[in-house]
Amino acid sequence: MLRRADPLNSQVDLGGSSASLIKDAAFIDIRPGVTARCGLCLVAQLPANPHNARVHSSKQIKKIGRSLEIAGHLSSIIADEMWTILAGHGRIQASNCSGAQCVPVVQVIDLSEAQKRVFLIADNCIVEGARTDRKKLAEQIPELTPLLESIGCQLTDTGLGMAEIDQLTIGFEDSSHNPADEIDPALLQEMIVLQHGNLFVLGEHRLLVGDARERSAADRLMNGEQTAATFLDLPYNVKISSIVGRGKIQHVEFAMGSGEMSRTEFVAFMKSILSNVAHVSRQSAVHFLCIEWKHVH
Repeated sequence: MLRRADPLNSQVDLGGSSASLIKDAAFIDIRPGVTARCGLCLVAQLPANPHNARVHSSKQIKKIGRSLEIAGHLSSIIADEMWTILAGHGRIQASNCSGAQCVPVVQVIDLSEAQKRVFLIADNCIVEGARTDRKKLAEQIPELTPLLESIGCQLTDTGLGMAEIDQLTIGFEDSSHNPADEIDPALLQEMIVLQHGNLFVLGEHRLLVGDARERSAADRLMNGEQTAATFLDLPYNVKISSIVGRGKIQHVEFAMGSGEMSRTEFVAFMKSILSNVAHVSRQSAVHFLCIEWKHVH
């Protein structure tokens, strides 16, 4: 049995209080032939596993660090008899960034090399197959907001991005009804007035009913002028239901670019629009494009 000597003091100062390190903890049998002990361990004594294939971005490390700052180290690092990390590389990286002195560790003794490798990979890969119950998560947002604010935190401290929070809030809201959006049913029975090609001149502004893929439409709208900036909310080529409308409110699909195009078709669709924008833009013009985040590479 190979056990690395504990190069640890029996006590460590944790912000004015004294806590026992794992060196003082007794081993217990967790199954025949395998023992473990739990306690605090100096971060500096936990080397990264050379076989770890999981990579954490700096953004992820910041999120983990924020979580540890708020709730503390509630998940133990798993290490072998040589103190090599089997699970918890991200938490150790975040701890190093924050200057944490020690972390809770479960040290497992007498796992075979094969068992260590399986656990190292499975601990990361299996969790990726988990699915979030988005409805259950969305239902918690109204109560989470004041709860987190009471301790000086916000929803983004949970690791959720603002875009995800907005999608959850809108997608599962009981009602998005706004009386100002109501249309008199009688108006819907009238003859359609606007037609393709209609151009309205509103003082210095011009409004065209047309197809952005048509070069002639861009030329007619700009009337010889060139734009210094454009703001485009392009079709995302994803089903509306994958963005909003998972609750009671359902939204109709767009006429095109609503998930029916292949990648090649969507790229060609985008080029046909953006080339027209570039055609009527001055040199060094700025373009602001809205797009669904999965299309951003």
